[in-house]
Amino acid sequence: MRTLALWTAFLLAAAAAPEARAADPSPPAPVEGVVLAVQDGEIIVDLGRAQGLRLDSPLQLYRRLVVKHPLTGKELQDRFPIGTVKPSEVGDRLTIVRGAGGLSRAPQPGDFVVYRPPAAPDAVRPAPVAARTTAPDADALEGILRQNMGSPLDARIQRFEGFLLRYPRSAFAPAVGTELEALRRLTAGGQPAVSQTPQADTLGVYFRKTRVGVAGQPFVPSVGLRQADQVQHVRLNVRRAGDPVYESFAMHRSGDGYFSRAFPAEFSAAAGATDYFVDAVTLDDAVIPLVAGADAPIRLRLQEAPVRTPQTTGRTRAEFRAEFVDFNTVGAAEDQYSQFEGSVRYAVQAGDVPLFRSFHVGAGSIDGHGGNTEEIDAGAPSERIALSYGFAEGEVELGSWFGVATRVLGGNHHATADGTARNVGGVEGRLRFGRWNGTRLIAGVSGIVDLGTQAFTQMHIETFPSVPIVTGVTVTDLPVAGSTGVRLTAQAGWRAADWLSLNLLTGWNARTIDHHGYSLGGSLGMEW
Repeated sequence: MRTLALWTAFLLAAAAAPEARAADPSPPAPVEGVVLAVQDGEIIVDLGRAQGLRLDSPLQLYRRLVVKHPLTGKELQDRFPIGTVKPSEVGDRLTIVRGAGGLSRAPQPGDFVVYRPPAAPDAVRPAPVAARTTAPDADALEGILRQNMGSPLDARIQRFEGFLLRYPRSAFAPAVGTELEALRRLTAGGQPAVSQTPQADTLGVYFRKTRVGVAGQPFVPSVGLRQADQVQHVRLNVRRAGDPVYESFAMHRSGDGYFSRAFPAEFSAAAGATDYFVDAVTLDDAVIPLVAGADAPIRLRLQEAPVRTPQTTGRTRAEFRAEFVDFNTVGAAEDQYSQFEGSVRYAVQAGDVPLFRSFHVGAGSIDGHGGNTEEIDAGAPSERIALSYGFAEGEVELGSWFGVATRVLGGNHHATADGTARNVGGVEGRLRFGRWNGTRLIAGVSGIVDLGTQAFTQMHIETFPSVPIVTGVTVTDLPVAGSTGVRLTAQAGWRAADWLSLNLLTGWNARTIDHHGYSLGGSLGMEW
């Protein structure tokens, strides 16, 4: 209450200063509303923050009476006061009143509601210090009073002492001296009067501190109170690091007992450090800190948003891949192959060319041995395969979540059983479910003459942009169209830069319980 008295003295003296803003000579006009409903002990009226209502705003209720004069037949109208109530919850356009006692009549829908705004509304936020035209001592004292909210006694005393040293002839010096003496008595062992004001620990404060943000993106602190009915307002206090004065903004109710408020644009648009704390105004007009304080605020560091250059001309990717696949590591018979492949793919951006997504060409070779598992385990010689091939592939997109790709292969089998070479061909088809450059599922089948066929599914996981992951299951009879087996593979990559990525593949392969082995491979990709 002493701090409140000092505030009052300061405001009265500042209002009397020649530089102070002149008061509006005409009081604001009353605002009228109507009781919309009375239900479950609650009165709902059609006034709210849009009309300037606050939790401490008194509302006057009136009952309208309409009677017909028995002699003249004219209708006579009048209204009579039935009492005054205060809001329990104030929304943008509606207000709820609970526990309305002392009324001369029970309220009912259709009753008038009258709100008289205060003559000097405090809704106008004071301009920053640099823009004010008040005297220097008034500016300095205003900054001290704002910083003292929620501060320890020693810090308050030091600020007031510094003010008197700088402005000994100030009009505010007597009030500051009185406050200073009262604070010194408290620190010397005097006992303050018993206060019924709740403290932050009794209100049950829930808050998650955030110390890092991105400039230009919304930053919305939220505070939860178990005893939200014990406060009138919750305020967000913000300043740029290094500024002496905080600016206060009312936090909005965003649920049962929760208050939130986005940082104003002037504090969140640019990178840098910003200090903030949260306090509350209680039912008896006391100000108590809820989260941090003016002397020890939370420092939020806003980082520059990453600059992303829109890609409008598509991207080209060159990739080199090597893989070794063994189906019989545990046995003496050869059933394995090695594959090397190099390719170039050009991918257009979505919308550049309707439907068309990418074009892919490449060449490779497969060299290995295989055959029927029963025969080669019995000692029969395995068949040799040595094949060089080239391919061309195109993919079309039937929506951002679905695509179809077809690959045509042609090659030369130059290690046939009779020692002659011959041309071979093949085809592959794939379906994509998911975004082309996001997490997606690929399912496909392929077949090449003399080499064999395979059906496969792959899950491309892009949850971590720098670490792409691919898992796969393949049913195949490669490398010589022999017995069918299954391959389980897992691949993890590392995007070392926007243009460079490295991948490592490992896997397990099996044709029978006694005919199995391992896979190992890797790839290098360059993109521009």
